[in-house]
Amino acid sequence: MSDFLVDSLEPLIGSLRKFRARGWEVIALHIIHPDEQRLPEGTAFRFYGLEGDGLIDCQSAEIRREYQTRFDKHLTTTRAALLAASCDYYFASTATNYLEVLRTFLVLRSG
Repeated sequence: MSDFLVDSLEPLIGSLRKFRARGWEVIALHIIHPDEQRLPEGTAFRFYGLEGDGLIDCQSAEIRREYQTRFDKHLTTTRAALLAASCDYYFASTATNYLEVLRTFLVLRSG
């Protein structure tokens, strides 16, 4: 379970391939908050770096299109890399109750 927001997916994918090579079933649950998937409405944002990276103030019009392009690429690239490593891939939004996510996951797995 992860948002897979890392500098490089390669080390993770390499580790998952090792599990797959040993016959393990690997399930990747990609968890994203709606405000990460689509920037919330507003005219200005302040982003705080999670690792002491400082902060950035910006106008939403300056970044909205580029952010969406990059985030969509992140989703596509992450899904493709995990599927290529023979992992089962499931996307989940934090806006959905975790019990509903689990129910949907189990129903899909049983089919």
